[in-house]
Amino acid sequence: MNDKLEEIWGLLEEKVRSGDYSGNRAYRRLELDRETGLRLGIVSPGNIRELLIQIDTTDEKSFGPPKWMGMRFEIILMDAPERRTRHIRLYLSDVTHKSVFTTICADIAETLLKVENPSNRSKELQNCLDRWSRFFQKYGIEGLSPEAQRGGTIMV
Repeated sequence: MNDKLEEIWGLLEEKVRSGDYSGNRAYRRLELDRETGLRLGIVSPGNIRELLIQIDTTDEKSFGPPKWMGMRFEIILMDAPERRTRHIRLYLSDVTHKSVFTTICADIAETLLKVENPSNRSKELQNCLDRWSRFFQKYGIEGLSPEAQRGGTIMV
């Protein structure tokens, strides 16, 4: 999934570079063949990468975004797929955390693409964010050492 996200963001960055977009945001659905409520975007200026997650009005009130280094959350209105649709926007605020951001976005996308009932999306998203928050508390923003990633000893 990481490669797929990188490819889409690359296409959107090229679209922004070529001036082939209107406004300050170029975006597209994650799955072109079906509406999943997930979009990737690039905001200009700065080529800021973002993951956009469609939510209901009721989900907005219960959403408690985590505070992570290098990335931020906010709720925005977009005219996709319908006028004034609410989206949780997760965006990269520090490019030094680009690979971690991509991995988190891939995990969120994989998690939410499995959700059959849109009313369960908010709960599954919160569970995914909570898992990542616990990971960051235990291992920090840089994550596991190369040895730990290979299955070696984890030093905590």
